[in-house]
Amino acid sequence: MPTIRSNFKTGTEDWTTVGGATDIESFPESPDSTGYVRGTDSASGVWAFQGGSEWVGDLSDQFGGTLKYSLRQDDDSSQFADEDVTILGVNGVSITYTFGFSPGTDFTSFSVRLDAFSSWRIDGSSGRIASAEEILSVLEDVASFQIRGEYKNGADGADLNSVSLTEGKIINGDDVSIERPDFIKSTFNKGGEGWGFINDVREFRTPASGGVNDSGYLEVVDQASGAVMYYVAPQEYLDSKGGFYGGKLSYSMTLNDTSSPFTAADVIISGANGNTMHFTGDISPNTEWNNFSVRLSIASDWRLGSDSGTVATKAEIQAILDDILAMEIRGEFRVGGETVGMDNVILKAKQLDFDLYESATDKTLLDTSNGFDKLMQEATTGNAISIKYDFSTHGSIEEDITVNRMTVMGTNAAHAFSGKLALKGVAHNFTAQNFDDLTITGSNIRDTIKAQHLNAAFLKILGGGGNDKIIGEAFSTVLKGGDRSGQHYRRAWRRQACRRGRQRQTEWLRGQ
Repeated sequence: MPTIRSNFKTGTEDWTTVGGATDIESFPESPDSTGYVRGTDSASGVWAFQGGSEWVGDLSDQFGGTLKYSLRQDDDSSQFADEDVTILGVNGVSITYTFGFSPGTDFTSFSVRLDAFSSWRIDGSSGRIASAEEILSVLEDVASFQIRGEYKNGADGADLNSVSLTEGKIINGDDVSIERPDFIKSTFNKGGEGWGFINDVREFRTPASGGVNDSGYLEVVDQASGAVMYYVAPQEYLDSKGGFYGGKLSYSMTLNDTSSPFTAADVIISGANGNTMHFTGDISPNTEWNNFSVRLSIASDWRLGSDSGTVATKAEIQAILDDILAMEIRGEFRVGGETVGMDNVILKAKQLDFDLYESATDKTLLDTSNGFDKLMQEATTGNAISIKYDFSTHGSIEEDITVNRMTVMGTNAAHAFSGKLALKGVAHNFTAQNFDDLTITGSNIRDTIKAQHLNAAFLKILGGGGNDKIIGEAFSTVLKGGDRSGQHYRRAWRRQACRRGRQRQTEWLRGQ
């Protein structure tokens, strides 16, 4: 939904008053405004302006958007504090926001975002902070949208103009750092990075300084009146994370008061299969920043269903990681109020020699292994394998590639090796990226083999028995045709950089 806007140029635009005001009046195209509506106190309660038909119903697209309006009072003496904005859902839940300042006799601007970091509260200014899920539950079906019009003890009047609510621009985890497909990190340098919370929160904020590197962190203040509070991870930590089995979840925390501690599950991961796994460890934050971690494997004491459930097997952990629905990290550690900070959340796959991805562009990690042949057995058309293997230490890989339309990606970690990959079995469309030294041999059927993103690398591509198309890039790349139609025919295009100057030379080789 685009921006919702009421500028009152043509009248009241279906706005009314509630809570003890006289009938609303409109002043379109006023000399000192684009138009406004006016309400007058009837001295029978705290009254408010109430939005018209555009301001009720499904407003979920506005989650993360910004509400703006201008308000002025006839008399700004003897003002009192109260909730300034109230949004009531059909579900019976109301969220409120209090600005902490009052309008003057000239139009005063107000602005607040509709998100979990702006301190919207449940059922009044003394209620707990509303979570993102609770705000959305109200916005999905709004029954009443109200802006306070009464600020003064005694008779008064107020004028409202230029009310707008923009469409939300929040993308869950938009600033989460994904440095590699097997490494996801939240540093909170740019705000909340899509993180949320559940249960018992009075304040939810992202200080711009402080934290592990003094560059920002995530902080909650406990409401001390309900269930255990948990931080909730954004989308980047969810969905297909099967390749992270054996890896690690780590994070740093600080706590302002270590008295009266209690025990609860420290990490809860829920799977789309309906199962949850709970980890309860020696995680006891104190007034300093400390790092904590848990293995995503049977090496840590994961329990099914609750922190006292049965020990999770490897297969059960793997099944949950294959499709994660939610990931929660405990943020409450003592009986009574507390303030808890979290920083540097890292989800890291086990660092093995080979990673299998969905494709060269979709870096969803499907599996990781020390065996190239193991991942080749799992690979299907379109998949990509990343090689972190140290050829200078372990020697050559001499494997057949039997998957069509596949990419093999090197990391340039080792500079002296002789890797050998052979295409076999079907016609191939094959790409090699970022290798220092590699030999690829075509199959006996028509192949297209492409060298790509070679960082001053050396790549040798040898055609097979089919009619092959071989595509290279600049730098030291050797491309050589293979046998065709029973003839021993060789055709190569060698392009290499000269050592002196910027001149390059191209050489064609032909033989029988």
